[in-house]
This record gives sequence, C-alpha cells and structure tokens, in this order.
Amino acid sequence: MIRWLCVGVMALPLAACVSTPAPQYQPSIDNTELLLQLNRRLAVGEFGAAAGVENHALSARGVQIRGGSDGTYATFIHDAVVSELQRAGSYDQSASAQLTATLTRNTLNAGVATGSASVGADFTLERNGEVIYRQSLVEDHRWDSSFAGIVASSAAIDNYGATVQLLLKKLFSDPAFIAALASAAPAH
Repeated sequence: MIRWLCVGVMALPLAACVSTPAPQYQPSIDNTELLLQLNRRLAVGEFGAAAGVENHALSARGVQIRGGSDGTYATFIHDAVVSELQRAGSYDQSASAQLTATLTRNTLNAGVATGSASVGADFTLERNGEVIYRQSLVEDHRWDSSFAGIVASSAAIDNYGATVQLLLKKLFSDPAFIAALASAAPAH
C-alpha cells in the first residue's frame, strides 16, 4: 500500500507537465475600429525574436504553451497582426507599406492571486524599402488568478491573447504610426 502511494506521489509532477498549442488569436473590436478609422492597407513582413527572448514555449503552472503555427511566438504575433488587418479589410500583401517586428519581451506568470504577462516588440513600418516608423512597444497586463492550477493556467492562456490585443492597440493608436501609415499608402 505504501509503495503504491509513493509511486502515485512521484507520478503527480509528470501528470502536471502538459503541452498545448497557443489558442487561435481573436481580433479585438477596439483594434478593428482603430484600423477602420485609419482606412489604409498594410502588408505584413517577417516577425522574429531577439536573442534571449522566449519564442517557443511559455509555462503556466506546469502547462507548456507552444507558440504559433510554426511553434514560435513571433509567428503568433505576426498572425495576430494579419488577423486584425483582415478583420478590418486592411490587409494587402502588395501594399507599399509593410510592417515587420522583432519580439523583445515575452513572459507569462500564472500566480496564485494575480497572473501577469508582458509582451513587447520593436515594430518597423517601411514604404518601398524606406523606414518611416520604428518604435519599441511593451504591454504589461495583470488579471485575477486562482490557487487552483487548472483555473490559473486557463486564465493565463486566455489573458496572453488579451495582452497581445492590448499591445497591438498601442501600435494602431500610436500617433506616429498613424501619421506614418497615412503618408505611406492611399486610402482603400
């Protein structure tokens, strides 16, 4: 009996180590409204990650959350931008203005009382190969968490997407980005 109890206790950490892909990004209404007001088309180029930035898996209470479609968070952010632009009818891979980015910060914490995420990127907007906008943006987001691991990890996964939405809202509402995009492409 004691032997089986010991085996069961030793197996608990193994049961807690689960790997799951990041959920599909959901565009936000706020971002759609901002992009509709901009009324400009935009192409999306390469997104990468700076050295030392976690780009493949984040952990939330023993749950490993893998990045986007290719397993990276740079691709997750890239695909989030494309989703936002598509929803607003602003995505055009042949547009003269192209957005690229480098992931500079990527953390997730499913704490007992409070969860947090921090996502940052260096965004660059180019028109015909000329840089017309470059800005480093960071979004730090907090939410109520839970003592229960499954509840906390689920909340962390949901709020990671919300953090990316808020980061993109910072980009789309940045006056310098708006001015650069307005000068870069005709209205659609």
